[in-house]
Amino acid sequence: MIEELATARFMLIEYGLQSIFDKSLSFINRGHDYAAFLKAIHMTKDRGIHIGAHIIAGFPTETREEMLSMAEEISSLPVGFLKVHQLQIVRDTPLEDIYKETPFYTFGYGEYLDFIADFIERTSPDMVFQRLFATAPDSILVAPDWGRSRHQILSDIEKRLETRDTYQGKKYHLHPVLHTEG
Repeated sequence: MIEELATARFMLIEYGLQSIFDKSLSFINRGHDYAAFLKAIHMTKDRGIHIGAHIIAGFPTETREEMLSMAEEISSLPVGFLKVHQLQIVRDTPLEDIYKETPFYTFGYGEYLDFIADFIERTSPDMVFQRLFATAPDSILVAPDWGRSRHQILSDIEKRLETRDTYQGKKYHLHPVLHTEG
């Protein structure tokens, strides 16, 4: 049905991947692995339907380099739209319980600006970013608390890119990390 609708209208299916690493998907009890995501992408591609994905950067199960490697991995797939945001600890969730029991590091503000600039550099220039960060309401946010408005964060990301004289795709090289045909 969606394929038929896509012949006359813009259709976008967004998949909440969150990470390409099974260890992280298991950590957050996501209920799927990376292979399931690849299978969904394989079933969707070539049907005239646009594909989007959501990822979270900052899982304590991943290194910075692993987080950055997601840029090239996602760019190697038939995904045209991407939402990226930092891990946020939200009140009254299982992740908050884990965080309280065994605190783990979350991105500092300046560190995230550097991270997202690096991520953007490694992402295909053909990818459309729909989100570069998230801002949970202060009333439910446990960490990280950046104390910045959405407008200020976006402005600071733009400034960071300008200061570094960089842009989307500047360091993009297609060499996927885990990609296998599903």
